[in-house]
Amino acid sequence: MPSLLRSALFVWSSGVLAATAVASCGDPPIELCFVVGDEDENGLPDCADPTCWRPNGACEEVCAGTDDEDGDGDVGCEDSFCWTPDTGCAELCDSAIATDDEDGDNAAGCADSDCWVEGGACPEQCGGGGNDEDVDGAADCADSDCFLPENGCPELCGSALDEDGDGAIDCDDSDCAAELICAPTYSRDIRPILMNRCGQSNCHSAAAASGALNVEIYDDLPKSALFCDGLTKGACALVRIKEGSMPKNCFGCVPQSEIDLIQQWVDAGLPK
Repeated sequence: MPSLLRSALFVWSSGVLAATAVASCGDPPIELCFVVGDEDENGLPDCADPTCWRPNGACEEVCAGTDDEDGDGDVGCEDSFCWTPDTGCAELCDSAIATDDEDGDNAAGCADSDCWVEGGACPEQCGGGGNDEDVDGAADCADSDCFLPENGCPELCGSALDEDGDGAIDCDDSDCAAELICAPTYSRDIRPILMNRCGQSNCHSAAAASGALNVEIYDDLPKSALFCDGLTKGACALVRIKEGSMPKNCFGCVPQSEIDLIQQWVDAGLPK
C-alpha cells in the first residue's frame, strides 16, 4: 500500500477513536449517594439530590422538610422515622390511626395531654384517672358526658344529677337507699305515722300517764325500751308493730309501705 494511503487511513482511524473517546467522556455523571461530593455537578450533593431518594437507600428522612428523602412514601412528620421527641413533630390528635405517636412521648392521640383542648378532637374518658380530656372543667364521672349506664359512674346522692344514667336521681334511685342523706327522718317521715297510729286517744302521746313511749317528741325514741331488751324505744316500736301488739287492737292495720319506711329509719340509726 502506498505510504500516502497508509497515512490517510491512520489519520481517519485516529479521528474515529478520538470521537469515540470524546463521546464516552461526555455521558452525564451519576451522583454517588454513598460518597461525599457532588458527582453530577448539579449543585445538590448526595442526599440533597433527589436522585438519591429511594427506598433502602443512603438517605434519611429530613423531619422538618417537605421531601421524601428515604423514599418510603411518607413526608416529614408523616414518616414514623420522625416520631421521636427530638424531631419536633406535633401529635396528630385526629389521626386516622389512634395509636400513632407522632411526637414520640409514648402517649398517642387522645391519650396525649397535648390533645386536650377545649372544643378539640378528644372526648372525655370516663375512667381516665382524673384527666379532663375535653377540657370542660369536669373530669371522669363529674362530667355529664359520662352520665350513661355503660360508663359505670355511681349515683352521687344529693347532687340533683343522674350520674349512673338510670333515670332515677338522688334518693329516688335505689342505689341511694342506704345513704344517710336519703334515710327517712323522724320529724318529716316517722312522727306523722306514729302519731296517727299510736298517738291517738293519748296512748303514746305526751299527755299519756303511762305507756312507756311518747311519740310526740323525738327525744324519747333513742332511749332504752322497757319491752324490748337491748333496743331503743324507736326500734321497739317497729318490733311491736310487726308482731301486731301495737297499735292496740289493730293487728295488720299499719300498711307495709309505712312499716318499710320505719324499718329504713331504724336501719339508718333513727335520724332526727
